[in-house]
Amino acid sequence: MEATRVYIALFIAALAIVASVVVVSRKDRKRLPFTPLSGAALALILGGIVFGGSSRALGYALIGAGAALAVVGSVRAGRRRGAGRDEAREAGLRDGDEPKP
Repeated sequence: MEATRVYIALFIAALAIVASVVVVSRKDRKRLPFTPLSGAALALILGGIVFGGSSRALGYALIGAGAALAVVGSVRAGRRRGAGRDEAREAGLRDGDEPKP
């Protein structure tokens, strides 16, 4: 077996271990929805991995575009979730505190 295939197999095994730890540790937390933008980012990254063998430039371009879409989606989601934080800060509340009636 070639050295690169061994590295890829080790990387996939490590990624599976990390993913399983994350899934087990985040079981009771609220899940965020999978948006179309994050789906497109994932598709571009996977396309970059698949087509990276035949054309490196195409592979890197697809992975870069997918990473950029993921960052844009994270920023948009963070702005949506953080919309009420300014009002809570003005009221003297911390994260997780409930306003008093």
